[in-house]
Amino acid sequence: MMYNGVILSEIPDLEVLNEILSINYLREIMKKIFCCVIFVALCISLFASTSWAENAQLILNNNSGRTMAIKVMRDNGTLYSSGHNVAANSSLTIYIPNTGNYYLKIKAIHFSNPPVYTKGNPFKVYVGADGYSVLTITFSLKESRTPSPLEGRSINKNDFEKDRD
Repeated sequence: MMYNGVILSEIPDLEVLNEILSINYLREIMKKIFCCVIFVALCISLFASTSWAENAQLILNNNSGRTMAIKVMRDNGTLYSSGHNVAANSSLTIYIPNTGNYYLKIKAIHFSNPPVYTKGNPFKVYVGADGYSVLTITFSLKESRTPSPLEGRSINKNDFEKDRD
C-alpha cells in the first residue's frame, strides 16, 4: 500500500506512520489556507480599486493667502465630512461616493486677520454606472467688508462649528 509516495508496509512503527500522515495533512491544510488568503487579498484589492474609481471628485483650489477649513454638508443640513484643510495657494480633492446635493461651510484662516466664515451655494454630485461628477471650486478671497452675493453667504463661527443646520 502506498500513500503520497511512501510505501506504508515498509514503515515498521505506527508512530512514524502517524507522524508522516499528520505532516502531509498539515501541508494540505497550509496550501488551502494560503490559497484562501491570496483569494481574499485579490478580492479586497479589486473591490478597493473599483469603489475608489466610482467616487465623484470635488477639487478645491485655494487661490487665497488663507488656509481654508472645509466641511462638506448634505442638502438636508447634516455633515457629510469635515477635517479638510486646504493650505493657501494649493489644492485638495475630496471623493464623494453618493449622488446628492451638497454645500460647503468654509472657514478662511489667516494668522494676522480674523477668520472669515462662509456657507457656499448648493451643488449637485452624480455617481452612477455611466460616470461620475468632477467638480472644481476655486476660492479667491478678496479682503473686503462687503460680502459678494455670488459667493454664498456670510455665517458666524457658531454656524460653522455646527455639524447640522
